[in-house]
Amino acid sequence: MKKPIAIFLLVLLIAALIVFTLVWFFEIRPAATVLLKTNINPQLAIRGNRLALDYEISQLDFSLLKDGYSDDIKTGWSQNDLYITLSHDADGYWSARTIYRKPPRFHEKFFLWGRCNSKFNKKFYVRYNIESITLDKTKAAGLQKQLKAVQQEKTELVIGIEAQINWQGKARIKKIIVNGTPYVL
Repeated sequence: MKKPIAIFLLVLLIAALIVFTLVWFFEIRPAATVLLKTNINPQLAIRGNRLALDYEISQLDFSLLKDGYSDDIKTGWSQNDLYITLSHDADGYWSARTIYRKPPRFHEKFFLWGRCNSKFNKKFYVRYNIESITLDKTKAAGLQKQLKAVQQEKTELVIGIEAQINWQGKARIKKIIVNGTPYVL
């Protein structure tokens, strides 16, 4: 009686390890970690515990599209995936280098997946599903305090986001960096 239960538990454990390994390899394992520069209004950035983000790479010129024409890209939330390759700038941030309509798996080591929300003035307006994050109360209060201090000092506000990109191009925010001070999530 105990032997079938032990075999069942062993098979269950092996299956769980296989599922975990597949999820790690295909979904979680980062292909790259990048630092993205944001454009935010400090007065509107934090609402409660949510931080709204707008990236410099959210507005991309039509000229960056390499495998099609701007008229081929539909707007809205279906049939309009874009794959953005990034290049490392001298200031440590990453910026858009090229845009593809299909994943550039064989030309690039990694890419960022996004969706074209709209097209206007020869630019794509792209969303990456990392435009807002929820912070715990203490981190939100500390960030709000730092944003207010920067506003009062009238110094330049530089907010960067450290994001991990997986092999499918999907990003996940790991850190917020405000004028050099990291906030680990």
